[in-house]
Amino acid sequence: MKLLPPLCSAGVILVLLSLAACGGSARTDNEAYPIVDPSAPGPRVEVTAPDGTVHSLPAPPTTHESNPSPSCERVLATFHDGSKPTQRLIVIPPMPGVRAVAVTKHTTRVEWWFRDLPADCKPVAVVVAVRKGLDPRVTPSTKQVGVHGASGSTEITYAEFLPPPDVAWATAYLRSGAASRSTSVLIERPTNVPPNPPPAPPPVTAPAGQPIECTSAPTIVDDPAGDILTHDIGSRPAPIARMTPELSAIDITRAAVQIDGRTICATFTFAGPPAHGIFQVTITLRDASSSSCCASLRFRRTAGLEVGYDARTAKGDELQPVRDAGAAIHGNTLVMTGTLPPPSTWPYLSHRIPSTKDIGWSATTDYYPKRYGPGYFDSLPRHEAVTSR
Repeated sequence: MKLLPPLCSAGVILVLLSLAACGGSARTDNEAYPIVDPSAPGPRVEVTAPDGTVHSLPAPPTTHESNPSPSCERVLATFHDGSKPTQRLIVIPPMPGVRAVAVTKHTTRVEWWFRDLPADCKPVAVVVAVRKGLDPRVTPSTKQVGVHGASGSTEITYAEFLPPPDVAWATAYLRSGAASRSTSVLIERPTNVPPNPPPAPPPVTAPAGQPIECTSAPTIVDDPAGDILTHDIGSRPAPIARMTPELSAIDITRAAVQIDGRTICATFTFAGPPAHGIFQVTITLRDASSSSCCASLRFRRTAGLEVGYDARTAKGDELQPVRDAGAAIHGNTLVMTGTLPPPSTWPYLSHRIPSTKDIGWSATTDYYPKRYGPGYFDSLPRHEAVTSR
């Protein structure tokens, strides 16, 4: 979980709440608030994972709504700032009331509220979390939200490659880092919960124009139809069980490639027309004498046709524009062209263009109908580059 930016949380340990000295430490002078023990163990259940290991997990809640505590509470805290006594009572925020409702398969709206917010324990933030309650293999998704009144709500999305969450919980925090007791509820899941919305397509960063013409003789390679592979998170690539029109559109049956120095002209023929959907084709310049070379051009179709060069930026990998970027789709055929940047910018160890006798190339298509897989791809050729003579 990301530490709370506005809070002094370095000294907070919820075993018996442990505090180091920090600005705005919790007050200790209100004896009207009840004493609670957040570290008291709750009921647990044993769960057997698919690999046979047994895990002891907190028992899931049994209700869809929890009530807030009447007001502030106190806990016994241990201080490490040299003050005496080292253990004394401090005031913590009230425990929030919580309700959670699924709005899509993996997105949950979490609502929280407080019954009373005295000035000496008014929280500045609530941390909400969701997870699949009795799956030992998954971790929670958490979100910090500022507190601006006696109630609030937020939406939190669980990773799509995990099972839909069924438990939500919330904890309130003072600026000092002192935390309320946590409360958890079952996520209410209406009958007709919509599926997750499709991810937004990536922005067009390397628009392609019309393909140019290269002058070198093409290297032509044929590839059998139907050899698409699929892979999912944590699994090895495997042949697909059934060919579909979408997969035919990334199934390379022939490639003709021309390489003029750093400029590449490639024509790909597919088993079916790439008529719709997001897909990519990557062609990589290779050195037949070395595995540490060279660089790739990538075609991408999202909101438009793009040809570019993958570069590492502050935002992560981004498709950068290249000279001579061109792309055209006609029936079952894609033509793509572009000029790689100078070798000094290439990500591999060998920052030089291969000698004429060692120039090679390889190509890969990939298609991800869902954000986290499974993915589908076709490689040409397999395992080694084709040498252009």
